[in-house]
Amino acid sequence: MSLYQEYYNQIQDNNNQFKSALSDFKTIYVNYYNNPDAPDNQTLFNNSIQQLQQINNNNRDLFETIKSEIDAKNDSITEMDKGIQTIKEENNELRSAFTDLQDTKSASESLVKDYKSMYNQQLVTNTQMLIGVILLGYGCFSVFKR
Repeated sequence: MSLYQEYYNQIQDNNNQFKSALSDFKTIYVNYYNNPDAPDNQTLFNNSIQQLQQINNNNRDLFETIKSEIDAKNDSITEMDKGIQTIKEENNELRSAFTDLQDTKSASESLVKDYKSMYNQQLVTNTQMLIGVILLGYGCFSVFKR
């Protein structure tokens, strides 16, 4: 049974006891008021008042118990909320870092493409120069050989 259901049942029990005790108190009070000197009426009246006070004390104790449970739940909810806020802040930082990494990745991919293009251009230039040097060397060799 849930805690809520337990408290609800206790409240209903106290309510039923109170209705019964109040009904008894009404008849006892009328008898006591009409004949206050009778010892039975005095005893019944005092017992009825004690019963009502006991029910009132039970209600007060139940109220304090429920109030302390609510306070404990509020404290735990507050702690959970603080934890959630901390996690949200951390999540925002991680999202920002992830966005920065994606931007860095895009920039680095662009740089890699640029450097590959520059490398290929330099490779072509170097190959042309090598071919030119070889042809020039062959030309010089042919001319000086004669």
